[in-house]
Amino acid sequence: YLDSSVELLHAGYTHIQNNTGQNAKSGTSLYLGPQWLSLGQRHRAVGVPLGIGERDLAPMEALAFKYGGATTPYDPRVRERRLPPALNVAKADAWAFDVVELFPNQVLFLSAPLMGFISLWPSAHDRCRVEIEVYMAPPTNAAERVAIEYGLLSIRDVIREDLNMA
Repeated sequence: YLDSSVELLHAGYTHIQNNTGQNAKSGTSLYLGPQWLSLGQRHRAVGVPLGIGERDLAPMEALAFKYGGATTPYDPRVRERRLPPALNVAKADAWAFDVVELFPNQVLFLSAPLMGFISLWPSAHDRCRVEIEVYMAPPTNAAERVAIEYGLLSIRDVIREDLNMA
């Protein structure tokens, strides 16, 4: 599983029914050049640009995101935020988020509005416990609460697709 995010062709195939599926069907190139990838001896990081993972919103989602807070890396309000120096491994203007894989069992999803941590704990040759933690700023109104819930469901669906391919 730890290499599934770094294969760089992954999004258009694994997530065809989810966030990146609309991009794959539209013919938008999902290729990421070497500037988006950082390979260490045992650890890896991939930066993901804007445009991969964006999709048309359902009407309720559009209302929640319009009146809610900045809850996705694609929200223009998020792009104006100052980032810590460790984020944006590609140092790109069109950056959306990073996926950092720490050998042997940690995956970090790092973006301006949220952080996600995935821990993988193998217990047998065909079993693995997966722990997922997502951190976001607390909502200040009902629209932000709905936007956060939509975002969490989307993250859940993406992770399920990843695990299905593992």
